[in-house]
Order: sequence, then structure tokens, then C-alpha cells
Amino acid sequence: MIVLSTVFAGRANLSRACAEQEEAFFTVTEGKAPVYYVDQIISASASLADLAEKAGAADAASELRSARRALVEAEEKKDLSDMYTAYRALLGAVDSVELSFDDPTDRSLYEDFKSVISGASRELEKSDYNERVNDFLINTYYSFPSSVFARLFMVDAPELFA
Repeated sequence: MIVLSTVFAGRANLSRACAEQEEAFFTVTEGKAPVYYVDQIISASASLADLAEKAGAADAASELRSARRALVEAEEKKDLSDMYTAYRALLGAVDSVELSFDDPTDRSLYEDFKSVISGASRELEKSDYNERVNDFLINTYYSFPSSVFARLFMVDAPELFA
């Protein structure tokens, strides 16, 4: 009975630890949570899509909105793998937007939105989230006895934002 109790406690502890690793992407531990930068990108890309529409670039606006929507949906589900895929697609859509403006204010807004997105992307890439998850995987998840619990009880490893 004690052995079974210990085994189930080990499984529960490992599951909780894995969930905590992923939750760190969405909660502040030091500075800003990585999701803060994702939200900046979501916000700025909506404004960039509106500006593209105003500039007559309906295809670019549509591509931005579609990629943004995928990122929002993945964030709502807290699916890091889908978030990363959608994030990369959105950055690609942003990079492909090249607009020309007669109005200097619109040109300035365009440059500001792209700057916010690239700055948030740099900060997100500098985040130590993936490093902390990798440390957890090496030092806990793949080590004995956790590795046994993970295989035996099909405990999924925490996802990287990659």
C-alpha cells in the first residue's frame, strides 16, 4: 500500500511540476511574463492590419488578420506549440507588409507598429523560458525516478516555445 501511495504521489508531483513549467510562460516570475510580448505583437499587428487596409493592401491586411487570429486562438488554449507556429506565421506576415504612404503620419504609424512588433519579438526570443524548461527536462523529467513515472503514466513533458 505504501509503495502504491508513493508511486501515485510521484506521478502527481511530476504532473504538477510539468504544468508549472508551462504556466511560467503565462505568469510573471521576474520582469515580464513571455506572454506579455506575445500580447504586444497581437495588439500591434491588429493596428498594422488596419493601416494596411487603409493603404489599399487588402491581401496583406487579410494575411495579418488571419495569422493574428491563429495566435490569439492558440494563446487562449495555452497551447505553446501552436502559439509558436502562429507567432512565426504572424512575423512572416508582418515582414511581407511593405506599404507606401503619401501621408507622413501613416508612414510614421507603419514604422512604429513594425518597431513594436520587432522589439517585442526580440524580447520574447531573449526570454529564459525555454532555458528553464530545458533545465527542468534534463534535471527532473528525464532523470530517475521521474522518467519512469513519465513513461508509466504517460505524463507529457512541458512544451518549449519553439
